[in-house]
Amino acid sequence: MNLRIFTAALFLMAGLLTFSSCDKDDEEIREQIENNITKGTWRITNFDDSGTDKTNNFDGYNFTFTEAGVVTATKGAMSHVGIWSVTDGDEDNDVLDDLDFNLGFPLLGTDFDDLNDDWDIFVQNSTKLELTEVAGLETDLLTFTKN
Repeated sequence: MNLRIFTAALFLMAGLLTFSSCDKDDEEIREQIENNITKGTWRITNFDDSGTDKTNNFDGYNFTFTEAGVVTATKGAMSHVGIWSVTDGDEDNDVLDDLDFNLGFPLLGTDFDDLNDDWDIFVQNSTKLELTEVAGLETDLLTFTKN
């Protein structure tokens, strides 16, 4: 698939999902998550991909999340740009209410490709965002910690 088409599709998906309806509690939590994540820079302190520790693949990267839904991972002069959003979950078993934290990097075949998912929010506060994804018998865990 053409990289431009893939990127455009990701932005369109994020935009459409952002306008999904949710109840008042979910809306307050969504706003809290969005407010927290857009303040400062973040790093990945844990990434367990179905039992394989891939945390070191992101050593040195600082993640910046903008209010416009853009995420930039920077390491020295290198940077990778993707999209992020908080949306209504598509399952009734989401850990924190019914919200998902969506990540999309158009870097297929890279370590960043492993981050692309609609993550369930396990824990969130002003210094930590813990995410999980269960698919069949496999569980992925992803933790962002504020710098």
